[in-house]
Formats: sequence, C-alpha cells, structure tokens
Amino acid sequence: RIIKKNIPAEYGVLIQKFRLIDDTFFNVCFDNYTEGMQLLLRIFFGRDDLVVKHVVTQQSADNLYGRGVRFDVLAEDSEGKLYDCEVQRANEGATPRRARYNSSMMDSRELAKGAEFSELPATWVIFITENDIYGAGYPLYHVERIVQELQRPFDDGAHILYVNGSNREDTPLGRLMQDFFCVYCTQGCGHTERRDGVKPWQNTVPMKMVSGNVNPFSWTDPDAGNCHCV
Repeated sequence: RIIKKNIPAEYGVLIQKFRLIDDTFFNVCFDNYTEGMQLLLRIFFGRDDLVVKHVVTQQSADNLYGRGVRFDVLAEDSEGKLYDCEVQRANEGATPRRARYNSSMMDSRELAKGAEFSELPATWVIFITENDIYGAGYPLYHVERIVQELQRPFDDGAHILYVNGSNREDTPLGRLMQDFFCVYCTQGCGHTERRDGVKPWQNTVPMKMVSGNVNPFSWTDPDAGNCHCV
C-alpha cells in the first residue's frame, strides 16, 4: 500500500532530484520490492530464470569484536544464493577490501553452530558505481579467486561484481544504467513496454516518500516527449 505524506514544498523539490544511484532513494525503492531486484539481477547476470524470493534494505550485521556493516540491499533467490547490492557514487566507497569485508559479514551470519561448511550459500557482493572505477570501459567487472599455479577457480562460492554506472551501451544493462541516472519524471510519461520488453519502472515501484502523482523512473526514449529525463 502506498503511504502518502504531506511534506514541505522545498523537500518535495529536493526529493524530485533523487536518482537511483543515490543510496537513500535506492534503499527506499527496493525495500521489499522483489520484482525490481529480480529485474536488476536478471540483467546483471543475463538470466531470465533468476527468481528473487526475499529483499530487505539497510540490514545491519553487528560484530561483537569489531566493525559491523549495514547492507544497502540484501536479496535471496530461489536457489538460496545471497546478494548484497550497493550503490556507490564515490570510488572510495567501493574498494576491494570493503567488498571483502561485506562478503565475510554475509558469511558470518549463514551457518548455524555445528553446520557443515558445504551448507554455506553462494554470495555475491555487487557494487553499482557511478564511475568506471577500473577505467577499462567494460560494463561489468567480475572478481573471482583463482588457484594461480593452476589457473583454475578456487570455487569457494564467494563472488564480487562491479557494475559500471557510466555504461550507456544500447543493451539492457546500458539502458538500465541510464535509468539509474534519471531524475524523477513528473510529466506522467512512460511507455507500455521499453524496447527491451521490460515494463517501465514507474508503473511498478511503490512510492513511500512523496505524495502526488510522481513517477520515480522513466525510460529515456526520445518518444517520451517533454519528459525531464530526456
């Protein structure tokens, strides 16, 4: 159910400038929004059969012996795989050691006392970055452990993925990244379906922060006319 709130006009103006790459908006939009997270992961991994079962945002993982973490979005799929999806505007927030730490904190919560290590689920730490942090022009950067002497995967089930937010290729991923940098569409635009067959975001995202008829996403197609996103 959409909760509408009366908010000061100046706050409304600021809210309308939010984009998906802004973590506050990202967290609000994807809280319990399984269909939206499923769409993201299907595009990231090129899998139409991936089914997301649970999504939570701003989940804290405390550490009695040191620093805890707060995950932007945690998701679980139908195969039991876990995904920590983070948006980062600054390169410093997506460092390799942060990815390592997030991965370790995901693992630390998943095995009951006495459980077999084989029961540890596969995990993915995903950073959606505003910039191409490796500067090589790839839309995705997959990070995997390998046995160097054998050049074989270590196969520990821990994976890290960097999504290049500056990618604007004419692909489902490139178009999705374009959406991540759109501001609110206030013109009521949108299409029955995007060119890649995905229904427009604004018809499916539950709005919790703003009142009135404001669409948080818009497909940035020139046919959208006077859409603010074009």
